[in-house]
Amino acid sequence: MEELKLKSYKIIEKKYMEDIDSECYVLKHIKTDANVLLISNKDENKVFSISFRTPPTDSTGLPHILEHSVLCGSRKFPVKDPFVELMKSSLNTFLNAFTAPDKTMYPVASCNDKDFANLMDVYLDATLFPNIYKYEQIFKQEGWHYELEDKDSDIFVNGVVYNEMKGAYSDPNQIMFREAMASLYPNTCYGVSSGGNPDDIPTLTYEDFLNFHKKYYHPSNSYIVLYGDMNMEERLNWMDEAYLSHFEKINIDSSIEEEKPFEEMKFSRISYPISQEEDSKDKAMLSYNISIKDMSDPVFCISNSILSYVLLDAPGAILKQELINAGIGKAIMGGYQDSLKQPMFSVISAFCEESQKEEFIKVVENTFKKIVEEGIDKKTLLSTINYFEFMNRESDYGRMPKGLIYTMNALGTWLYDLNPLVNFEMSTYFEKIKELVNTKYFEEIIERNYINNSHKSVVCIYPDKNVQIEKDAALKNKLRDLKNSLNKEEVEKLVNDTKELKVYQMTPSSLEDLRSLPTLTREDIKKEINPFSNIKDSIGDVKLLNHDFFTNGIAYLKLVFKLEKLEEKYIPYLGLLGSILTKLSTDKYTYKELSNEINIKTGNLFFTPVVMSKKNGCLLTMQCNSKTLFENVNDTCDLILEIINNSKYDDYQRLKELIFEQSSLLQNSIVSAGHSFASTRALSYINEYYKILDGYSGIDYFKFISDIAKNFDSFKEELAETLKFVAKNVFRKDNLLISVTADKENYNKIKESFNKFNSLRKECELKFDYKFKENILN
Repeated sequence: MEELKLKSYKIIEKKYMEDIDSECYVLKHIKTDANVLLISNKDENKVFSISFRTPPTDSTGLPHILEHSVLCGSRKFPVKDPFVELMKSSLNTFLNAFTAPDKTMYPVASCNDKDFANLMDVYLDATLFPNIYKYEQIFKQEGWHYELEDKDSDIFVNGVVYNEMKGAYSDPNQIMFREAMASLYPNTCYGVSSGGNPDDIPTLTYEDFLNFHKKYYHPSNSYIVLYGDMNMEERLNWMDEAYLSHFEKINIDSSIEEEKPFEEMKFSRISYPISQEEDSKDKAMLSYNISIKDMSDPVFCISNSILSYVLLDAPGAILKQELINAGIGKAIMGGYQDSLKQPMFSVISAFCEESQKEEFIKVVENTFKKIVEEGIDKKTLLSTINYFEFMNRESDYGRMPKGLIYTMNALGTWLYDLNPLVNFEMSTYFEKIKELVNTKYFEEIIERNYINNSHKSVVCIYPDKNVQIEKDAALKNKLRDLKNSLNKEEVEKLVNDTKELKVYQMTPSSLEDLRSLPTLTREDIKKEINPFSNIKDSIGDVKLLNHDFFTNGIAYLKLVFKLEKLEEKYIPYLGLLGSILTKLSTDKYTYKELSNEINIKTGNLFFTPVVMSKKNGCLLTMQCNSKTLFENVNDTCDLILEIINNSKYDDYQRLKELIFEQSSLLQNSIVSAGHSFASTRALSYINEYYKILDGYSGIDYFKFISDIAKNFDSFKEELAETLKFVAKNVFRKDNLLISVTADKENYNKIKESFNKFNSLRKECELKFDYKFKENILN
């Protein structure tokens, strides 16, 4: 990027960041003090984000409601729902907004220059000049309002965020994560709910709503990021002329208070609702939470993330395994969270009993002490460091634009008045961390921060069949009393307000308003398509497909096993195989050793069933996905073959642990994403694609796993034999296609490694008397 010539901005820091191959500028807008970060590189997927520091002082959901509301029309673009309209007409690669406990983000991304400029315009106008001052109906619609259909009806509360948070406050996982954070930081913005508590949301006034926007949604309180391949100077000058220069600098106190360290551990207990028919046994959740304060040292922060993986996420993770062995919970989760001013570590045991609290605390604390005394396995540490380093080097974030992840990384320090470039030097930090493996550094972190630290809390959430009934009754009585307190004129006004809001909601945006939104012409869209590279090849009986692209030293491997003849009754076993392969011991490795080998040799390795639509129906496949450095391809192929051929399905204790974990995770997923499961289930009755999907990942699969969990000891031998049989039918070379993404030169160097898969059987001649599923269902 050429040297910037800027009149309206002051350059605070300029630095080339090798890790992300970007020229970075930290700027201040001179007139308003707006914070601006430029990340200039050759990525055509450009990202713009404007964020505001928005610490809430109560649980009325102000930041969340405002996030929804500013995207309901603005000064230049008065369309009622520009978000929906842009989804129809824009070439965006990302379009969304986020409410966090201490900030609100508005990011957009596009590969098209004109579209990117349009999106910037719409989002800046929406955040800085929203129509919320013009139409109170926006607040009522997105936040909350009283509804009264007619004078004889009951009053009830309605609103988008209100209803959304009613769902969130019935999800035990969300309740626990919120309560864990609040228990550590009760006197800060983290002690209240930025999303909104349904009990508190109806206390929010329109006046307070507008005042929150006036205070925080100002350039002086903004954090703006421009990322990618663009004319930065042009974009900055336009942003100044069109928006920032219209404001004067003001002093905004959006500082985030820190919680003073506790002198002793705190305890809290809260209920969550379950239905009258639901069994409350083993439905409690326990969490052990620690404030880990020092976020100014990136090596320390990354080391805590590494420790979190070793303690909770890796197969055979130390703390997770100790809790499972003690019978405290069927699903163990949690981790290190550094997206707060005061980072925290939590370990959560789900599906346990409240009476296990003391034993839970004892196991957690004894495990920490044991780790300090005995030390952490060095190979486990190195494999975990390699895993994190590989992810950092690859910078592949799936559907999330790379620039959005970098924006979030920058805000992780920038928002708390630290340097936004700190998290762009990860390779340097990883080198330092590797040097610390052979010291007691990690054990000292645990001793100093996890053991000898009184800033802790233990939270229990427990099921209550009556809590929702009591809340609903209390709300009903409150609303009845409210109606009884109204005189005739006030009742008529509420009826009229309800009608007016519905008219507002039902009236579409005018054609003139719709035309205000910027659109693209054909001339704005390039005619050339991005080239495909599908080069057919083979080695022995194994079919290969090479995608000739530069991949920065990484080979992306996908083994696709086509399952055109697999009987329908075996489909749920594919879901189970996908969840347990790589987590079972094999002839050569224990499951812990296998995890280390995978993390040392690859960036990832996992199995999953995938159903794909095709012209005449659909195709079910089992896929193995991996990414690895070119020099490790041979070892990666050996690992895959070891897993395919030699996984120990008759390790009943390990198999039982994995099945109970899978059952618990599915149960949590259904609670938090029930609409998705219900949609798949409904479509499964009319569409083959969704029937198969439901069979290996939906409601049908959940029933299958739940039945296995309940009857495991009675059918474990038959289950192991069935899994072995299905695996032998699936992993055959006659139905295998290996997809390799690597440049041609390196592909030719690694091609010989794929000859190993010719050792797979060509056809499965085994016969098996299928009984298991019928037995457990009967």
